[in-house]
Amino acid sequence: MSEYVKKILVFDEIEKGFSVNSKKVSGVLKAEKVENKSNAEIFVTNFNRQKADELEYVLRVGSKTYNGKSSTAKFCVALDGVGQYDEVACLLAAVNCGACIPFAFASNTDCVTADVLKQSLTTLLEETPTKYEEFVCATDNFYAKDDGFDLDAIRKNSTSRFKPIEDLRGYEPTEGKSFFEGVKDILKRILETYPPCDELNDGIKNSFWVKVPFRQEKFFVVGIVEENSKPQYIVYGVPGEKNKKPPDSSFRFLPLKNNNQGFWALYQNINTGCLEEK
Repeated sequence: MSEYVKKILVFDEIEKGFSVNSKKVSGVLKAEKVENKSNAEIFVTNFNRQKADELEYVLRVGSKTYNGKSSTAKFCVALDGVGQYDEVACLLAAVNCGACIPFAFASNTDCVTADVLKQSLTTLLEETPTKYEEFVCATDNFYAKDDGFDLDAIRKNSTSRFKPIEDLRGYEPTEGKSFFEGVKDILKRILETYPPCDELNDGIKNSFWVKVPFRQEKFFVVGIVEENSKPQYIVYGVPGEKNKKPPDSSFRFLPLKNNNQGFWALYQNINTGCLEEK
């Protein structure tokens, strides 16, 4: 008689910011052997699909490792086999523009950790800050720390999560092609992906802004400002107070209505890609 094996594991969230609400991302892994066939099914729940182009899994069953990607929150994996005493572990990662961030992990053993499975991801795992994230963090109140601006702490807590925004800032126009022509598709994707920033959309005419989530429940804003019904500036900003100026004099303060609170922002000319001085 063939051995029947069934293993069910529940995923734990290991990185915040990917759920559709305040609850955690979760999911279930079912590995099963029936007669001579073995397979695994992975179901992800409460995941915000706007946060990723696709999902990647790394699955370890016994000594065998499996990889795959999907544009949905479900995977079906054909296994070489699964035994009653096999160690099973699985890591899930969100993939965006060639980089990934692991967000959930399940295991029935302490011997296989999430860090072990990260080494088998086929998508690039970046753990250093992007140039854009260092750029927008350049204010002494972004982390609301009493001891002021701490670049080392920013580097430590940052992640290369928002590569489309880095691409937007890093684009260099070619001859005969304006900056806007090169970045408009990336910009459109950013403005359609992230939630609107209502306080700026209501307060600044002829503009549209979105909030981009960041580490430790922080966010920065990206907006487009029009003049004469045509895009004129791409603007990047971080929350701040009017009486706490950032160290870079290029920042402009965008106040909220009747409030010392607002955003310190940098304006980028949409035709040349150059920052505009105040």
